[in-house]
Amino acid sequence: MTDTKEQTGPGTGGEDFVDLWRLETPTARALAAEAERFEDLQTVLRCCEGLLPELGRAAAGFPEAVLLVEALWTVALTSYARCFDAAGEGIPLTEEDVVTAHPDNKEVREWHRALMRLRKHYASPSVNPRESVSVSVARAEDGSAAGIALTSASRPALDEVTVRSAGTIAFALSEVVDGRIAGRQGEVFTEVAALDAATLDGLAQWRAARPPAAEAPPEA
Repeated sequence: MTDTKEQTGPGTGGEDFVDLWRLETPTARALAAEAERFEDLQTVLRCCEGLLPELGRAAAGFPEAVLLVEALWTVALTSYARCFDAAGEGIPLTEEDVVTAHPDNKEVREWHRALMRLRKHYASPSVNPRESVSVSVARAEDGSAAGIALTSASRPALDEVTVRSAGTIAFALSEVVDGRIAGRQGEVFTEVAALDAATLDGLAQWRAARPPAAEAPPEA
């Protein structure tokens, strides 16, 4: 698969850009959806890698680490759950894909379900994922109300086992989606190979940044 970045401004020509024609068939959109799922899973992995060194600092009370852990974990959970959303193009991942990708892990189904529940919690528009606040009444000796108090209870902190489990699941699913991408690429190429020049000329043309050339391996 050729990896390019879209150039939205005026084209500059030269060897740094390549002209392409956008394909908007169901097969092409399904391939694009698989590529997006792969990127979401890679995002989960990068977030988990970034979380591990910050968990200890967050537990020690460093405010910036606490904030970073919540931010990375929220992105990881949102990206993970998006891979299972049936509203998008193509075929989403399923719980059975998770189980099949981990044949020797009897607990992976429950880990997957836990991640999906956590995603709803961390991405909730109304529930604070850090703490719950309650109001209490202070009473005088005669039993009458003497004042009120706001108290907060911290929710369970994220732990290393959960982060590593999420990373393990995402890594295996990345391999599943990568295989799907390879199959979809073949389908799309077969489809476009049958198109004549006039049909291709009718597609929307755009300019993309050419990917850097692969470096030659070092000499032994």
